[in-house]
Amino acid sequence: MFDVLDVLDVLDVLDVLDVLDVLGGLSVLDVRACKTGQQ
Repeated sequence: MFDVLDVLDVLDVLDVLDVLDVLGGLSVLDVRACKTGQQ
């Protein structure tokens, strides 16, 4: 039997990782846009 709180903790961690992935992808796109814009 598992604890509901443990599942929520895991989901919270996954949500944070998803947010970081999205932010990381946006920052990478911003850097690429800046580089291509300067050329």
